[in-house]
Amino acid sequence: MRRMILIITFCMILQALVCINIEEITNISYRNTPFDYDTHLGSINRYNNRLIVQNLFKIEEYLIDSSGNLERIFFYETKDSFIIPAIIANDMYFCFQSESLEKSILVFTLTVTPMQLIETVSLPVDFAYFFTPQLVGNHIYIQESQNNTLRFNINTLTFDESLTNLFGFFVVHEDTFIVPFYYVIDDVIEDYVLRFYDFNTASEDLPYGEIITELFLEMEMTDFPPVRLKVEDDKLYILSHNYIAVYDITDINNINILMSYSTNNDFSFNIAFSDAVLIEDKMIAYSNKNILFLNIIDQDNVEILYEETKVNSSICYNPINYNGSDVYINTGTELKHYIFEEIPEFVASYGKNRQNFYTYNEYVLEKKPNEDIITITSLLDLDNTFDISKEAGVNHFYKFYIDDELLILFEKHNEVSILEIYNVDNNSVTLVTNLSLDGFFVSRIYKFNDFVLIYDNNLKLSRVYSFQENNLIYIGEIQGIIESDTNVGLENYFIVVNNESVYLHSKQDPLNIDYSFTNYLNNIILVHTINENTLGLITLYNESRTLYFYNIDLANNELEYISEITYISIMTNYNFFNGIMSENSAYSQEQKYYSISQGVYQLLGEHLTNKSAYRTLFYPEQNIMVQFSYSGIDIYDIEYTVASSDQVVEYEREIYVYPNPVNGGDVNFKTALSGNDTEISIYNIKGQLVKTSKAFQTKDNESIFTWDKRNNQNQNVASGVYFYKIKTDSQIKTGKFLIMK
Repeated sequence: MRRMILIITFCMILQALVCINIEEITNISYRNTPFDYDTHLGSINRYNNRLIVQNLFKIEEYLIDSSGNLERIFFYETKDSFIIPAIIANDMYFCFQSESLEKSILVFTLTVTPMQLIETVSLPVDFAYFFTPQLVGNHIYIQESQNNTLRFNINTLTFDESLTNLFGFFVVHEDTFIVPFYYVIDDVIEDYVLRFYDFNTASEDLPYGEIITELFLEMEMTDFPPVRLKVEDDKLYILSHNYIAVYDITDINNINILMSYSTNNDFSFNIAFSDAVLIEDKMIAYSNKNILFLNIIDQDNVEILYEETKVNSSICYNPINYNGSDVYINTGTELKHYIFEEIPEFVASYGKNRQNFYTYNEYVLEKKPNEDIITITSLLDLDNTFDISKEAGVNHFYKFYIDDELLILFEKHNEVSILEIYNVDNNSVTLVTNLSLDGFFVSRIYKFNDFVLIYDNNLKLSRVYSFQENNLIYIGEIQGIIESDTNVGLENYFIVVNNESVYLHSKQDPLNIDYSFTNYLNNIILVHTINENTLGLITLYNESRTLYFYNIDLANNELEYISEITYISIMTNYNFFNGIMSENSAYSQEQKYYSISQGVYQLLGEHLTNKSAYRTLFYPEQNIMVQFSYSGIDIYDIEYTVASSDQVVEYEREIYVYPNPVNGGDVNFKTALSGNDTEISIYNIKGQLVKTSKAFQTKDNESIFTWDKRNNQNQNVASGVYFYKIKTDSQIKTGKFLIMK
């Protein structure tokens, strides 16, 4: 019975989406962050018993307890990335923020716990990510351009001057500038030298100062210059492609090499080392491909104690923090804690990474590292969750589809690809069939009626299966890109783009093309069905992006141009869901929401956010908005008003509900259905029974019921869409109505 109600409710919700035409969204208020995650790609700094970690879109501050475990006490979010390493000096934390319109230095004071933002200083010019800032005395040196370097005074928090002819790739040791020079002949580095300058003797004509000494490098990998130079504890690190060397520069006039390490010279590996820490006769090395714990036997003899392959292949600078035997590393997917003495011992990991999360509409699939389960959760009902056992400690890739009865799960591990289908019953699932998909990488899963479509974005190909009696039967393939949203758009068709043309495939017979629209636009990037009659297409044109709106005229088998939004910024995320377009721009702190109807768009509402949101889902019936950002998934409560044309929600002819929507007072039901035991039941959007009562029968053989908007426990109900079921001895009728406060 409960399942029947859920199915009926789901069908009615889809109908209700068409009926509710939102005119204005108001009172967007934060409710919950059920999933909080990070992209661990930033530097790690330590201040006393606090660890400050940069992630791609936020800074996190942790307290370190006596056992080395971490407790997060503060985080600062941004719409753009933190890439350049931060610097701690004068009890302050200096972080370089790369906003789209402005580059700035964020200054936090560390004299309080948690730290507090005290100043935001605009950088007068842009700067390159590759060249890291350097602290020399009371100044931070920041590359300004190919010719100049800025000097930022950490005492006054102002820029003192711009130094000409000091630029590029350098590192600082006390008052010594170490500057690399190399000569390239036929795209090969023939000679590489590090020059050590006394900066105290620098002048306009001699910008670096007097040369103290030179160090010629005999690198095994001479086709690439070093990725980074680093100085720490009188040690100079040369970090390059497939190569690390460490020199003792305690005495600049007597430089000794301490160790060197080279990986396989095969360029296909292209391992780029960006950080390393030398600990007596041990080393921790960080690259874009892996993390190494090394034992140094002698200068040229190194053995690998432990190697961990990175899931995220990006390079970051200063992702290792070592203190005593405690080691903290940003791996790209996790912040990991190790004890490193003779051999590394893993202690704990912190943070959840986006690469461990997979989503389908309001459902989230989470694969927890080093655990043997995946968990699927509904964001609309956080109690609606279930687990599936999987192999522990193995990196998998997942895509999935889910409804009230079925879960379709694609899993890839190494070269093994498999499609599994489960029956869903309350908070549990039962495997009913599986299918090997060797050589096929599923990017998306669709289910139309009794058909299952799996789409490979690399092949631009979909395989179509008939799902009957718990078996998948292959019936054919569809060439092209499937551009459909399962929550909005065409009732009877899904969209395929192929060869600059748009095809409407029947959901009743997926291989059948009922309509096609050809040669009307070039370079189709994305297609969105806004509603039953409007098609939105994003195209690339003259290095700008344009969103075109077309009506679908099935009678004449053509698309009718309506309007367009010219120039959509590449730094702006646009998302379509349930007829609402959301806009999140790195240029603005306002997240904006627009309605799209017949190609006409108008602003519905906005709210301030410092998050970089890439997807927004609207569920008007539940008064909920779900926002996916790079730092987590957030749920907001929303209120809204509907357009005047929607003030009467559709109802069945035999039943009248008035007023509808209900703004105040009671809800009245009047129906021609009659009988001695006419009963009315009211359900909320989740299919839960709210109120049940006998109807009063009049002398005109009509049944009347008045509801005071209180449930069976005599509590006032919330705003939203409700569903009624009127039952007599011989008939059952259902409908919906809207309560607004």
